[in-house]
Amino acid sequence: MLKKNKASKAPKAPKVKKHKGKIVGLVILGIVVLAVVGGSIYYKYMYSKAYVQTVMDMNMTWVLSNNSSEGVIQDAATQNIYWDATSNITEVYVKKGDTVAVGDKLFQYDTESLELQVEQAKLSLDVANYNLSVAKQELENTGKATIVPTDKAQADEIKKIDEKHEADLKAAQDAYDAAVAKAAKDAEDAKNAFIESHDILKTGSKSGGAGASAADAIVYTGDDNSIVQGSQINLWVKGNSDKGITPQYVTLKCATLPDWEIGPMSSVVDDSAWYDLKTHSIHTFDPPAEVPGPAVIADPKYPEYDPKGLTENEKKEQTASDEIGIKKAENAVKSAQINLDDAKRRLSEATVTAKIAGVILTMGDYKNPPQDGSAFITISSQNGLAVTGYVSELQLDSMKEGDEIAINSWESGSYATATITEGSSYPAANYNGWSNGNSNVSWYPYTAYIENADGFKTGEYVQISKVMEEDMDAIVLEKIYVRSDDNGNYVLADNGKGRLVKKPVTVKNTSDSEYVQITDGLTLDDMIAFPYGSKAKEGMKTTTQMSVFDMLF
Repeated sequence: MLKKNKASKAPKAPKVKKHKGKIVGLVILGIVVLAVVGGSIYYKYMYSKAYVQTVMDMNMTWVLSNNSSEGVIQDAATQNIYWDATSNITEVYVKKGDTVAVGDKLFQYDTESLELQVEQAKLSLDVANYNLSVAKQELENTGKATIVPTDKAQADEIKKIDEKHEADLKAAQDAYDAAVAKAAKDAEDAKNAFIESHDILKTGSKSGGAGASAADAIVYTGDDNSIVQGSQINLWVKGNSDKGITPQYVTLKCATLPDWEIGPMSSVVDDSAWYDLKTHSIHTFDPPAEVPGPAVIADPKYPEYDPKGLTENEKKEQTASDEIGIKKAENAVKSAQINLDDAKRRLSEATVTAKIAGVILTMGDYKNPPQDGSAFITISSQNGLAVTGYVSELQLDSMKEGDEIAINSWESGSYATATITEGSSYPAANYNGWSNGNSNVSWYPYTAYIENADGFKTGEYVQISKVMEEDMDAIVLEKIYVRSDDNGNYVLADNGKGRLVKKPVTVKNTSDSEYVQITDGLTLDDMIAFPYGSKAKEGMKTTTQMSVFDMLF
């Protein structure tokens, strides 16, 4: 029974179910792993590349095309004309109380003096441009200047040359002295060898003999190997009064050879010479009369340095100074150009006209114009209203006297056009513009005349705008795409080979603080990247395919 019961059990069924569960779990785990690995590979692939897009796709030129500000409607419009103290008034066409229309002549400035001012301004500009060219040439000359050693280095070099020359001279003299000493030694050695190989006769005796001189002869007798020193012979031949010796003959005798008779004063030689009985010859052992003199050493040759040359530090300092000089000269050119433009403007405006229709309310003496800052002529309109608006310092040139602007009322919805009649030369106090404009710039007030002011009332706030033609060639980017370092402003751009590089750019502020205008350094076809994050590095590979990470961040 026990065996039967044991055999009838089926315990493996649960194990089969557990094994299937493991398989399902492994499949799910594999899918998760593949997803994670694949996602990781995709993430690394996409995250290792910087997303770039063309400047054209990012260009925001509309920022430059819309110039808006807020304004306030004023009472009857007025035009204040101020006397330009730099010019004289030559003729006045109106008087107080006259009625004038838009464009009527009011007075005339002296055009001759204004023309002279223009010519002087042109001359100043020419001088400024010349000074700029000189400054640029100086920088170019500095760049071409030869690099020369410092004064100390030059002195050290000359000292080395002098020391070598002195050493060469000493070596030549030492060689000569050694040659002279060797010649003397060789002569001395030859003399000693000669003496050692002969017998020396040291004394002689008086002896009579045949011949006229025999009675006074001093005879030295020896063999054919005998020698007598010249000092002994000279003692008798020349005589010596201190020893009581008068000149006498000397006879050298040798048994195997003929006698050698030396008469008084006939054969005087050096005392160091030797008389050879065998050969009847006199031997001297003086050093050679001509020993080669010292070697000729040429005069030292010193390096020739460019008198206009600069040391490395001097060149760097001069280059920096020249660059500052160029900046100053460029600023002088800009200032001279501004003065010329202003002189031309004043000449073109020599005939002053009315900008609004109205009555001459006040008028000064043109022969003695006001100098307290008050208006020379004030025109008050007989109808219409005025509006005071503001323009950013960055767009002063876009809002000038005579320009038309659009006026919109927030309260009534009324719309009208107005003509700018007067602009202030000084910024408004405590006015920071409106909307999302650039709060770091100044705003200048101006006055405009609304001829048809139906629907507007005094004190009403309005929106003023001047829509200008959009400049499609301009480049305006969000400010966050431009960064700066010690070398100036730059963007991160594709170098055309799929790598990011720093590209220097020149920027100009706009009336909107979130945007800057790129005036130099970029084209519409360039491709740039967002310059922040781990992908914003020089040398990073680029891609035009936006990843999910770029979409998120």
